[in-house]
Amino acid sequence: PLTDRPRSMLGAAQASAEEVMQRVRVIAAHNRPVTPRCFEVLGSALVQRQRVDIDYYTRSRDERGRREISPQRMVHYRNAWYLEAWCHRSGALRVFSMDAIEDARLLDMRARHVAPATLDQALGEGYGIYRGRTRDWAGLHFSADAARWGRAEVWHPKQQAHELPDGGLELRIPYAATPELEMDILRHGEQVRVVEPAELRARIAQRLAEASARYASVADSPVVDPDDGVAPQDRPVEAASD
Repeated sequence: PLTDRPRSMLGAAQASAEEVMQRVRVIAAHNRPVTPRCFEVLGSALVQRQRVDIDYYTRSRDERGRREISPQRMVHYRNAWYLEAWCHRSGALRVFSMDAIEDARLLDMRARHVAPATLDQALGEGYGIYRGRTRDWAGLHFSADAARWGRAEVWHPKQQAHELPDGGLELRIPYAATPELEMDILRHGEQVRVVEPAELRARIAQRLAEASARYASVADSPVVDPDDGVAPQDRPVEAASD
């Protein structure tokens, strides 16, 4: 697919795939690789509709455990792979980070089938990979500077965008759980402000205060010019901004 897509877009039907791919560069950033063996086992389980026994590392609780699951769908999201599966231990649908599956073993048991429509309904349309059912809407105000980029971003398929009188942008986003949403808000730093709900606004303010406190201890440290003593030709090249 990575070869056919650029060939069709660039009108390179007569060119070799090698020549086309020399002109296309794919940079994988912040990706979390999945071991080939794990991918093979889980892929086989999906196709053959078998259950899988997995050793899973839950990063949020720093815990390791064993689960019996019935894989339903693989999802590629933000350079990472996830597995939507029925967890027989919890008796519910769960989303597993495939890179956190430390080992996987096929079981000689039929997987429990969950219809795609049921998957969509159960996992909901909240924010990010851990969607859940929509619990609330976040209201974000972007500065005029950040709005120039914000208008081009799709945070959620059902987001609502409105222009602000000062040239900024208001973005309303549905969500169920906040961890991923919080990280995306913090990515914009001082250029965005949470206006609602109050609970999310307080959480972002708390995280920014904690981040600021980490720098307080070095606030009085002397500032060193990174270019001092460095010849112009040895200085790092700055990336051009758009």
